[in-house]
Amino acid sequence: MTAMLEKNRAKRPNVEQVMDMAWFKEYSVKNSRGAGSPQNANKFKNYALTAPNDAKLDAEIKLVQQMQDEGK
Repeated sequence: MTAMLEKNRAKRPNVEQVMDMAWFKEYSVKNSRGAGSPQNANKFKNYALTAPNDAKLDAEIKLVQQMQDEGK
């Protein structure tokens, strides 16, 4: 989990790697809204270390939302 705190974006785990982490799977099951909800996506953007309108960040958020929609 501490790997997500890496400031260098290239060294941080990508969305797929994070979603495969045990703590994230447990969180997703317990949280009915999920990490990919629009409210949580906006919160994530506010705290991200990248620019809020970063195209890669937006693409990663959309991927998480799609993966969660497919899992429902």
